[in-house]
Amino acid sequence: MLIEETFNLGYVNKAHGINGELIIRTDLNFSKKTLKNWESIFFRIEGILVPFFIESIQERTNAGIIIKLEDVDNEIQAKKYVGTSVYLNKKFQYNEEIGMSKYISYKVLDTEENTLGEIIDIIEYPSQTIFLIDTIDHTEVEIPAIEEWIISIQDDSKNIILDLPEGLLEINNSDEFM
Repeated sequence: MLIEETFNLGYVNKAHGINGELIIRTDLNFSKKTLKNWESIFFRIEGILVPFFIESIQERTNAGIIIKLEDVDNEIQAKKYVGTSVYLNKKFQYNEEIGMSKYISYKVLDTEENTLGEIIDIIEYPSQTIFLIDTIDHTEVEIPAIEEWIISIQDDSKNIILDLPEGLLEINNSDEFM
């Protein structure tokens, strides 16, 4: 499946129990009827969407879904997917609210419209939202989605123009903070 045929559902927050279940963190709300219709989801692994078939799925009250995938049968297997971005076929998007995740795959440009990279994930903390960007030199950097830094969002061309403080990308790329 092509990434254009999917939307970002969220990410694997953690393993759940000992039978390989996963908790998927999402800011979207799905009806029980919609959840029952899901047959598969996709994990973005090394830039490629990899399908996983769903064995069982249930709502979780605090912004998440508990999911059991075929061929993920224990906690060790499940833990290797923690932090992975999760995508879903767009056919399940029709009635659901899309939050910040709609900006996944948008290009990030500086004020001179030079490409900095592409948003590959949105991480939402209680106090701040973070754009996870795959830069043009293929390193991942986290940039706070601060309103003052966002010059414009161009939905038609899928571009976000940011006015970042000088040196922010260099600091974010530094091994000193890892």
